[in-house]
Amino acid sequence: MKLQRQIAGVRIKKTRTTMNLDRDKVRRVRRALGTKTDTEAIDRALDVVLANFEIQASIDSIFGQFPDFKIL
Repeated sequence: MKLQRQIAGVRIKKTRTTMNLDRDKVRRVRRALGTKTDTEAIDRALDVVLANFEIQASIDSIFGQFPDFKIL
């Protein structure tokens, strides 16, 4: 089932899925991000990963790649 909502004129597509996640890890992520729900915690954690990727790509494009500088 695909869900859609609109924020500031931009459509956001969401999908419902089932995952097997480490319960303690999700709880720790919720606490670290200050979120109220597991869904919000996972969504924000994905935002953090994507932001880190974009930052790394920008650094690489400006300075070139550093062999030991990769986050992942």
